[in-house]
Amino acid sequence: MSFPKYKYLITYRLSEIIFDLVDKFILSYLSNLGDLSYLSLKDQILKAARSVKQNIIEAVSEVASLKSQIKLLGVAYGSVEELIADFEDFLRRKNLEIYPQNHPKVIAFRRLGKNLSHLSNLSPLGELRKKPTLPTSSQDATNLILTLCHQLSFLLHRQIKSMEAKFIEEGGYTENLFLKRLKSLKQLRKPKSPKSPKILKSFTLLELLIVVSLIVLLAFIALITFNPKKQIEKAQDSKRKTEITQLQKVLEDWYNDKNCYPKPEEICYDSPTSNNTCHICGNHPNSPKFTPYLSSLPCDPQYPRKNYLYYFDDSACPKSYVIYLSLSNTTDPAIAQINCQNGCGPDDDCHFNYGFSSPNTSPHACQSNQPTIPPTNTPYPTNQSNFYCRNYSSLYILDNQNICNICGDYNQCLRSYPNNQFFIDPNCQTTCIKN
Repeated sequence: MSFPKYKYLITYRLSEIIFDLVDKFILSYLSNLGDLSYLSLKDQILKAARSVKQNIIEAVSEVASLKSQIKLLGVAYGSVEELIADFEDFLRRKNLEIYPQNHPKVIAFRRLGKNLSHLSNLSPLGELRKKPTLPTSSQDATNLILTLCHQLSFLLHRQIKSMEAKFIEEGGYTENLFLKRLKSLKQLRKPKSPKSPKILKSFTLLELLIVVSLIVLLAFIALITFNPKKQIEKAQDSKRKTEITQLQKVLEDWYNDKNCYPKPEEICYDSPTSNNTCHICGNHPNSPKFTPYLSSLPCDPQYPRKNYLYYFDDSACPKSYVIYLSLSNTTDPAIAQINCQNGCGPDDDCHFNYGFSSPNTSPHACQSNQPTIPPTNTPYPTNQSNFYCRNYSSLYILDNQNICNICGDYNQCLRSYPNNQFFIDPNCQTTCIKN
C-alpha cells in the first residue's frame, strides 16, 4: 500500500480532519447567521483551514528545499494559530464555555483525534475510513475543533524544530549544490607535474642587485620627501593651536559668566609661582575639572617635556591672562606674527615661542639680547653667568634614563631633586645657577 508522501504525515491527516470539521461547522452554525461579521468569519476560517492543509502538502514536495519546507510549515503553523483565535472569538461572542485542558470532553476529543489521524484509518485509496462527526451542540463542536487545532499546533511546532535541526546539521539545498559544484571542479583539475622554476633561473645576481638598489633608492626618496619627523611636528603644532584656540574661546565664556578669568587653582595642576605662572595639562592627575565648559583641559602633545604655561595678573580675580607654549617648528610664520621669534614668556623666562592671550593684553615678546631657545640642531650656550634658576617658572632635569623631564619651578625642583643639575630648556642643554 503506497500513498503520496504527505499522507504519511500525521500533521497532514489531522489537518484534513480539521478541514472537514470546519466545513461542517460553517454549514451547521454560521450559514444561517445574517450578521456581516459572522459572514466574514465564515470565509476567514475556511481559508485558514485550507491554508494549513495545502502548505503541509507543498512543504513535503520533492522540489521544495529544506529552507522552503521550514518556511511553508511556519505558514501552516500560523494558520492553525489563526483558527484557534477565531474559534475562541466565536465562543466568547456567543457567551459559550471554553473547556479547560483537564475537562472530560477535551480528553475524549484528544483521544478521538488520535484515533482518526492514525495511519490505520486510511483506506487503500488514501481516504479516511472513519469520518469525523460534528457534535450537535455548538459549544461541543467548537471545543472539538479547538482541541484538534491545539494538537496540530503542537505537532507542527515539533516538526519545524526537527527541520531546523536537520538544516543546521546537513545544510540547505543551495549550500549542498555549491559543495557538489566545488567537488566537480576539483575532479576536473588534474595535478600537473612539477616544473623547474624558469623565472628564478632567469634572474642573475646583477639583476637582483639592481632591483634591490632601486628599492632602497625609492625608499630613501620617499623618506626625504615625506620627512616623517617634520610631519609629526607639524601635526603636534596643529593640535596645540587648535586646543589653545578652543580654550581661548572657553575662557571668554568663563569671563562673561564670572567677571574673572580662571584662578590658578581652577585651571592649573600645580601651585602658582611668585611671578604669577602655573601649568595646564588635562592629563595630569591633579588637573582640576573644567566642566561644563570643557570635558577635559588641553595638554601639550609632548608632555611632560613641554607644558602650557598660564600667566595671570591677579590670583584672586584675574582680569587678563596669557598662555605660553613652544611650537616644534621654530620657522612657523605664526611665531613672527606675534613677535616671538626671539622668544616669549613672562619676565625673563623666554624659552617659549608662541602664545595666546585675553583681548586686553598680548604675549610678552623677549628682546634679542635675552636668552632664547635656539633651533633644535643648535647647541645651547654653556656660559651660566646670566642664567639663574630662580628667574625661570619652569625647570627641567635629566632622569636615570637620561630623558629630559620638567620638575616645576625652582622651589619645587629644589625640594624634590636637591642634588640634580637644573636646566632651563626642555632639551636639557642649558644649565642654570642655583641661588
